[in-house]
Amino acid sequence: MWFERSHLSKSLLASRLLVAVKGFVIQSENCNIDLAELWTLSYGAQAAWNVGFRKVVVESGSHSSVQSILKGVSKFHPHFCLTEAIREMLTCD
Repeated sequence: MWFERSHLSKSLLASRLLVAVKGFVIQSENCNIDLAELWTLSYGAQAAWNVGFRKVVVESGSHSSVQSILKGVSKFHPHFCLTEAIREMLTCD
């Protein structure tokens, strides 16, 4: 994921390097690929927000996860709560 600050005070390269060294690892006992991707997108978006990034460009290899976020899922879908939390983050200013 690459992030851009809406109010850059330093060079974009420095900002990108800062984000590149910040990372996270999530360990789960039982997880499918879509759930892992949704958690990654959720944690990444929250981490970016917490350090002040407001414009975020996200790259994902999971078409189904991206479609779930863009279109939403049924309230009976097993990933409904996580998908809706990500969708809510997208509406934050």
